[in-house]
Amino acid sequence: MRDPEVFELAKQYPAWKVWRSRIGEDICGEVYATRRKTLTSHEVRAGLSPTLPIGHTTDHMRTLREQLAAQSQIEADLQKSATP
Repeated sequence: MRDPEVFELAKQYPAWKVWRSRIGEDICGEVYATRRKTLTSHEVRAGLSPTLPIGHTTDHMRTLREQLAAQSQIEADLQKSATP
């Protein structure tokens, strides 16, 4: 069964596996996003999450954008510290 909401989110965020939980055989639950990349311990300590409960459609963009912004900041900090 194809879920249009999950399908659209997966297209928008290819670095994440977007999926919907199931409560029962035919009852759909909440939407989640799991990173396709394994996080380092540094990234986790800095606040990145391997899996996010996205919740309702209005919440998903904010939640994922916050994680993407945090990841960009971590990567920029690592580049700065690696530059002599």
